[in-house]
Amino acid sequence: MSFMAKCSKCNATCTAEDDWIGQEAECPECGETIIIAKEEVKAGLSIRKSSQSGPENIEKSSPPLSADGQKTCPNCQQPISNPDAVICIGCGTNLKTGRKLSSDGSASKLKIKIWYLEVLKKYAVFKGRARRKEYWYFTLCNVIISIVLGYIDAKIGTFSLKAGVGILGTVYSLAVFIPGLAVFVRRLHDIGKSGWWFFLGLVPCAGVLILLFFSIKDSQDGENKYGPNPKE
Repeated sequence: MSFMAKCSKCNATCTAEDDWIGQEAECPECGETIIIAKEEVKAGLSIRKSSQSGPENIEKSSPPLSADGQKTCPNCQQPISNPDAVICIGCGTNLKTGRKLSSDGSASKLKIKIWYLEVLKKYAVFKGRARRKEYWYFTLCNVIISIVLGYIDAKIGTFSLKAGVGILGTVYSLAVFIPGLAVFVRRLHDIGKSGWWFFLGLVPCAGVLILLFFSIKDSQDGENKYGPNPKE
């Protein structure tokens, strides 16, 4: 799904895709290295400036020209009809730098953080739909945090071998139980299932496997009775 994003420094706008959230790009006006991010603000969607930005970190280049003089993408060679375009829609290449949007560790970490916070914002929202990225990035972040808290519990002596849990881990699990349940219900809605299917998990083995299968299914096409497709 496309959206208009605005640079927080110079207010220039450009078109971005949901799949580019957390990726590096370049502001079409001021040339700052930025990281594309959706934010709920009155003015609309915005672009956050990268912490490691600056003109000295940007390698300027102009898109090559085709035989008829039209600009083309330096990566996929597709013609660029919009002379003000910053990103090639076909392959995601930054037309200012000639590089594909970064998928390095820092960008990936930011993407996880964005989806994690998105679920927490909808703390007890059981209505609507959640795409696979929203559910699985939240789950991945929970696993990482739980491992870290388990390590801390073991170090400070608050981990119980008998119970198999620590104090910090237990507190965190209780804190994210409601948003975790809510995002799973929305994930079920996304494939056209009722949230009541959650209780199938009470069936040993088979129930858990079926719910796992549901959680990895792609979004149901178009709008269903739970709302519009979050990928559109």
